[in-house]
Amino acid sequence: MTDLSAAAMPKRLYTPREAARHLDIGITSLYALLKRGELSAVKLGSLTKIPAESLEGFIASLPARAQ
Repeated sequence: MTDLSAAAMPKRLYTPREAARHLDIGITSLYALLKRGELSAVKLGSLTKIPAESLEGFIASLPARAQ
């Protein structure tokens, strides 16, 4: 039997609101990033989901803060 519990399977898709919280930005800013193509999203029926890989790639592309 396969264990699909949250502990065994990391989250791979986020709602726009969850993604905005993860990035510490507002929902309007998140939709602006999507519109500009800086983040990607997938549609599952009427739901919009942000892949974890898209969030990770966006964060990695941010310039490092000067020390």
